[in-house]
Amino acid sequence: MISSVFVACNDDDDNDSTKPSYKDGAIILNEGAWGKSNASVSFLSKQNKNVSGNIFKTANGNDAVLGDVLMDMTVANNEAFLVLNASNHVSVVNRETFEWVTNIENLNNPRFIAKHNDHLYVTQWGGATGEVVVINPVGHEIVKTIKTGLGTEGILVHNDLIWVANSGGYSTDNTVSVIDPGTNSVVSTIQTPDGPKHFAVDKEDYIWVVCYGSTIYDNATWELIEETPSYLAKISGVSKEIVREIKISDQNHPSHIGISPDGETIYTADSRGVFAMPINAEAFPEAPFIANSGNFYGFSVHPDNGELYVFVVPAWDKSGSIEIYNPTNGVLTQTLSDGLGIGPSRIVF
Repeated sequence: MISSVFVACNDDDDNDSTKPSYKDGAIILNEGAWGKSNASVSFLSKQNKNVSGNIFKTANGNDAVLGDVLMDMTVANNEAFLVLNASNHVSVVNRETFEWVTNIENLNNPRFIAKHNDHLYVTQWGGATGEVVVINPVGHEIVKTIKTGLGTEGILVHNDLIWVANSGGYSTDNTVSVIDPGTNSVVSTIQTPDGPKHFAVDKEDYIWVVCYGSTIYDNATWELIEETPSYLAKISGVSKEIVREIKISDQNHPSHIGISPDGETIYTADSRGVFAMPINAEAFPEAPFIANSGNFYGFSVHPDNGELYVFVVPAWDKSGSIEIYNPTNGVLTQTLSDGLGIGPSRIVF
């Protein structure tokens, strides 16, 4: 399951009335099928929730190829930086028109991206160990690579620090690395349950990390032979210590996490559906807030009204859809299907 990070897209761009503008709305990232180089970007209008499909091709021509497996996006200096996992690069486009600017190459299995002051930070699984790549967004160049743990995945900028989850990648890890952006070095390593994936910050300024657990398969048959439980871990941003762990499941393994706009409700999702847990709950809920109607792939929480945008992927050769749910009662209010690509997985509001 894949959840979302929300990035404000309010930069002022040069206006050209002859070109479509994708400024007043949200950007939907469609992963595409692995190995097919059919990742795409859709635009969700703020005014009427209409979706414009494949805006990268609209801006750059029908022969334009964005890349393979679109994972994440952030904005800096009126440009959007899009992480293409299997293409091993970050594509840079004009934020308003989505006209291509350049690619930042020589990455190694990049995953997610965040901005802090004048630099961008990209997690990547790398080779023998995970890494965080530091990028100068003005010169579009890599300025440093920071070694972290295995399978470096989710990233959070909080309290003037960079927090990254070492998920284990193709193996197992159970740590969060804390990076000081002043020195671009790891200053703390926090032990967590197996498979930390992504972060959320609650209203009390605690950092929550969803821990997938570990799953080990037989190399020949791909039969599951061992697994460890999934957890939510609550971390103090001051002491950098875990203050609480809540077990999610022995057999279900959520990858991502979201937070309500008021910071009072944590959301996670696995094969059963989307779960909602008050931040002061004693135990994880037994039943999902929104049951999986089939082919759920992830979710996003709207940062203003709290609506839950659930991604539905019926197959990796078909366009997906987005189901929008009321955050108060979990009722489905709208389904978006026109204009979406293969594997919608993330929204940048």
